[in-house]
Amino acid sequence: MANLSTPLTIKNTPLKNRVVFPAMLVCDFHIDDAKVNQEYIDHYNWLADSGVGMIIAGAVTVRPDGMMAPMQLGIWSDDFIEGLAKIPEITHKRDVPVLMLINHAGLNSVSTDDPVASSDIELNGKKARALTKAELKDIQQCYIDAAVRAEKAGFDGIQLQCSHIYLVDTFLSSLLNTRTDEYGGSVENRVRFATEIIAGIKEKVSPNFILSCRLPYNATSIEDAVEMAKLLEKAGCDFFDISWGSIGMVNITEDKGPQPPEGFGHGALTYGASRVKEAVSVPVSAVYRVTSTEANSIIEDGLADLVASLRGLLVDPDWVEKAKKGKASNKCYDCRPICHWYRDRNKCPAWNKLDASKRLNV
Repeated sequence: MANLSTPLTIKNTPLKNRVVFPAMLVCDFHIDDAKVNQEYIDHYNWLADSGVGMIIAGAVTVRPDGMMAPMQLGIWSDDFIEGLAKIPEITHKRDVPVLMLINHAGLNSVSTDDPVASSDIELNGKKARALTKAELKDIQQCYIDAAVRAEKAGFDGIQLQCSHIYLVDTFLSSLLNTRTDEYGGSVENRVRFATEIIAGIKEKVSPNFILSCRLPYNATSIEDAVEMAKLLEKAGCDFFDISWGSIGMVNITEDKGPQPPEGFGHGALTYGASRVKEAVSVPVSAVYRVTSTEANSIIEDGLADLVASLRGLLVDPDWVEKAKKGKASNKCYDCRPICHWYRDRNKCPAWNKLDASKRLNV
């Protein structure tokens, strides 16, 4: 029986355990040119020291007009390769593989006056227009080119962000995607934008380069998510990270999407991961509020192949070792409307409880 400590191999890349640090955007690393700086280097050095089995770095935008925040890292030209290469250089010294989350913010872009999406969308005070077919193909190529650059920079793979109402998610969602061409309508059509990106990347990278998708369990329904996962695996996806989609992100509460059956014992996203895992043959990761006391049971019970902890690891660098033993970790207070760590970690109540010697000092 597998547990958190059991090694796992994805596409010939060995992971020393089943804990993943998922992708995040840090808002208080002071960059103005979309390039890696010392703060990012120190951040990933600190994370690699935590004992995780794998890190997802990013989000990294594939186009300058698709940024989700002004300080986001970029990979839209070869000029970024040298700086980004410092991240895998750090993690590999600790035998921690690292993937790059590649992203286009779409509707949520802060770097353009002309946001784009699958369709004409007005949501939460934001507007985007529908991509033309030519624009769609151009952006797909930007994703493919970004993946090639990520491999040149030494990353072990990429993760395609298909979640959180960013560009790809607007294609997956039947609530947002009203296209009448081959990129709208049926499940197969709505996932086509993503499957073509994955297939296109697969043609351009080496055989051992990992292709992952951050797939929403509730872009529309969990049944749709399962079918999309099957199609993405067929296109070449090697690993799924199950997260939020359009239903949950319109108003982020756990009742805005499919709920686990009574007695399931874990959160909605873990339930989503378990449903996808039943349908695919590649590893699946559970994320969102996974505690150090429940993480082992998720693996042991076969609900997921890996668990991802973001806030848990941010506020307790000993989270991995505590989770292996089923011990409680330093508590994240789940601050709303936004996590303080993202904007200014010194305002995070859990961070301030940490011994100063364990904090990230940047």
